[in-house]
Amino acid sequence: MKPEYRLQTGDICMVKCDPSVGNEFTGIRPAVVVQSAKTIRKEGGVVTVAIMTSYKGKKWNHDLLVQKSGHNGLWHDSLVKVEYLYSFDRSRFLRKIGGMEDEWIEKIKEYLKAHFDL
Repeated sequence: MKPEYRLQTGDICMVKCDPSVGNEFTGIRPAVVVQSAKTIRKEGGVVTVAIMTSYKGKKWNHDLLVQKSGHNGLWHDSLVKVEYLYSFDRSRFLRKIGGMEDEWIEKIKEYLKAHFDL
C-alpha cells in the first residue's frame, strides 16, 4: 500500500494474515478498518480491522453479510467476522479495494459497543 495513503474507518483493504497460528485466519483476504481515523493517525504503525470472508458456511450470530458492490470493491458477497478483530502492522496492508457503506459501519460500531460492553 502506498505509504502516503491514510487509512480511514470503513476502508476495505487486502491484508496479509500470515504467519498465523491456531484458529486465526490465513492468507491474503479483505478486512474492514474498524479503528477511528483519529487514533490511526496518532498510533502510527498498527491498525485494527475486522476480517472478512466469502465463505458463508459458518455464519455466526454477529457476522454481517455484506453484498458486493462497486463502492466496497468486494468480489463476492462476504461476511464481516466482527468477532475476529486484529491489529496489524501497516506493512500487512497490501492495497485498498473499496469502502464500507455507512449503514454497515454503523452496524459494526453497534457490535463493537456490545463486544466491549461500552
